[in-house]
Amino acid sequence: EILARLVKRVEDLPEYITHNIQEYKDNMLRTLEDYMADHDQQYLIELDANSNHRLLFTQLMTKLDTFILRRAAVPIRLHDQEEEELPEDMETEELMRTLASKETVAPRFRWRRSRWLRVCPVALSEGNLVQGKPELAVSFLDKIYVLSSPEAMEKFLKNPRPYLLPPLPRPPCKLVVTGPPTSGKTSLCHLLAQKYNAVVLSMQELIKPRIQMEKEKMVQKVREETLESSINLVKMRLEQEALEKEETVSEKGDAGETDEPTEEAAKDSEGEGGEEVEPKPETPKPEPVVVDANHPEVLKMVEEAVKEAEKQTITIPPDVYVEVMEEKIKEVENNLRMKNPDGPFFGGWILDNFPNNRDQWAAMVDKTICPDDVICLRDSSENGSYLLKRWYKVNQDEIDEKVRARRVEEAAAEERAAEEARLEEERMRKEEEERERQAAEEERKRKIEAGELSDDEDEDEDKEKEEEKSQVDEEEVKEEEGDLGSPKAEAEPEAPPPEPEPEEEVPAEPTPPPVTPLPPEGPEVEQWRQERGDFEREWASLKAVITGTSAVQPIDIEVEAKTEDVQLTDAIHRIENAFQYRGWEYTG
Repeated sequence: EILARLVKRVEDLPEYITHNIQEYKDNMLRTLEDYMADHDQQYLIELDANSNHRLLFTQLMTKLDTFILRRAAVPIRLHDQEEEELPEDMETEELMRTLASKETVAPRFRWRRSRWLRVCPVALSEGNLVQGKPELAVSFLDKIYVLSSPEAMEKFLKNPRPYLLPPLPRPPCKLVVTGPPTSGKTSLCHLLAQKYNAVVLSMQELIKPRIQMEKEKMVQKVREETLESSINLVKMRLEQEALEKEETVSEKGDAGETDEPTEEAAKDSEGEGGEEVEPKPETPKPEPVVVDANHPEVLKMVEEAVKEAEKQTITIPPDVYVEVMEEKIKEVENNLRMKNPDGPFFGGWILDNFPNNRDQWAAMVDKTICPDDVICLRDSSENGSYLLKRWYKVNQDEIDEKVRARRVEEAAAEERAAEEARLEEERMRKEEEERERQAAEEERKRKIEAGELSDDEDEDEDKEKEEEKSQVDEEEVKEEEGDLGSPKAEAEPEAPPPEPEPEEEVPAEPTPPPVTPLPPEGPEVEQWRQERGDFEREWASLKAVITGTSAVQPIDIEVEAKTEDVQLTDAIHRIENAFQYRGWEYTG
């Protein structure tokens, strides 16, 4: 009953099977026998297809062992589809330990971790630093590799060697170098570019054409707005002047009519006599004022407005910065593909002192432009004295000239203030003397009127006053001469100094290296301190955003007492540290 219900295919019917076998014998069997006869019998393996598949595999392997063949190493997937999936947020160390014991080829065998660790080899060869997924882990030549996508897995399983040969693993060189003023950012950028064959992108230079374009747009807009407003303003003023002039003329005409009544009376009498009175001629209306762009006052107003607009500073939003940077990065990557079609397709760029704030970083993240490493040059000396000395050494002549000019100006200002104070004091003294003289004169007059003072006593008092005044004048002259400087006393002849006794020659000590001094305090240094303070504040905020929105951990490099070569070595070590081989760490 069950067999009667089964579906019978046409291919399973006996007559159809017999027909197919006969067709195979007639068309294919003879051709295969001829091919086998022509083939080298040493490398020909014949098996009985009627045997079990396990027996066929054993016979095949036994026959292959007699050949001189080299077994090929093939990648092995370490994660079974039927097993529970490993979480993607698993720590790299824990993931490596978990995968090391999967699909082992011997009881005590453990897969070793590779220099790629969790980075996808296929993505890294293309120029992208992408973390692999645990379910796409494979082993090849006793090492563990974690792929990032099924497409990458397919490429790696097909032929893994192109993604593992030197110089890989190599950083794709997507770097950002930032730091306070005069910390050597640009120098380090060019050294890293020479090491990794990359291109340095200075946003200050790249943004200049865009700033110029925005400034021209702003100036053109100001020109158009000022032109329209100035034409209306000048036109209104000229019309107002013409109206006032017309009113003045009409007032004068009315005054002339009132001064000649006889003529008006004569005209009235003539009109009464029947003769027609000629109409009074109308005052011609003033012609409309025409003001265009070529008017001198309009040109002057537009020119002044354009000059003020050109002095203004153009502020470029972060989106424009990132747009310019994206265009340049695409150009760099296209050149990279043209030079080496088989090499990496992405990377090969270093940003010099960009981004500078969190808004610029957010704009980069929105455009999916994220560097692999951010390097920050730091100065841990007290109050940044190391970089301050470096800044002063580079600009010493200019700073000294500014300090000298400032001190000369301050000294001149002090002299002017002292002279003004002296003149004010002298004026007050003279006023006081004048008041005393007037009081004494009034007292003398009172005494004379009262008869308390005779003429002889009056003359004696006048003589005493004149003597006191001359004495005071002499003292003032002496004081002025003392201020100007008295002549130096002649130097007395001194005894000849005793002849020095000959001393033993002492070997000269080596000259210590010159020490760069700190610049003199003043407004010249305050600008540098302000720029450094602005950087410290922006960097604290930017660093928090970088670590919070990406997997990038900023690299701090100390610049105090370190040469450029030492800084370069430190930076390379920190950048390539993720690709250094690490052995297993066994714990108790």
